[in-house]
Amino acid sequence: MTLIEPHPIDAPGTAESEWRSWRRLHELPVLEVGGWPSVAVVAAHPDDEVLGVGGLLAMTAAAGALIRLVAVTDGEASHPGLDQTAADELAECRAALGRSRRFAVLLAAPTALAAGVAGVFEISHGAWMATTVLRVMRPEASATVARSGRRIVGTSAGALIAAVLLGTERHELTAVIVLVVCLSAMQLVGPARYGIYTFFLTLIALELGSVGQAASWHLALVRVALTLAGAALAVTSGFLYDRVSTAREKRRA
Repeated sequence: MTLIEPHPIDAPGTAESEWRSWRRLHELPVLEVGGWPSVAVVAAHPDDEVLGVGGLLAMTAAAGALIRLVAVTDGEASHPGLDQTAADELAECRAALGRSRRFAVLLAAPTALAAGVAGVFEISHGAWMATTVLRVMRPEASATVARSGRRIVGTSAGALIAAVLLGTERHELTAVIVLVVCLSAMQLVGPARYGIYTFFLTLIALELGSVGQAASWHLALVRVALTLAGAALAVTSGFLYDRVSTAREKRRA
């Protein structure tokens, strides 16, 4: 059996009490960070800035300084035993985590605004507006525009058919047939074909939304109007977010 000698770096560190008892500690100059307008930290790997100068960063942040962090790598080589595929996956996961956090902030603001407007003005079926924001919002503004267009077209077409159905004499069997056909079609089409998927979804929403109410095509019009409002809010938020992000990147550069 071979014994491995412990490496000196594995030994316990110097206790804080020993550092503070050093007789010349009071002779060291005090670093004043209150007047620093900004701080740039270059770290070899993510989290190095916390281990190296975390306390200093906390002090400068409390003093109101603008902190810029430059990570030279994304930490994909932090585990030397990984093969290249696993290292690439690790790097992508870390990048995706950052994108997910930013997208969560982007999604929350317009959704909360839509829900708030619907609540304050007591808009009938106002949740449809917030739902539209949730369904069409994407991290890139161009993708949000494209998805909004598909939802508007699908909703408008579905609302047109629903208006015809709601304007005619209703039968329970008709409602059951519409629901079964639409649910089956949605399963076959899938969310990937979002315009068609939304068409059948609109028929279901209007059919269920009219339960217990007098049949009227006005409900279909409300669906289209709230979809347009939600899509407009999502697209506007997406473009504003892109402009803010671009301006922030320019300042950092």
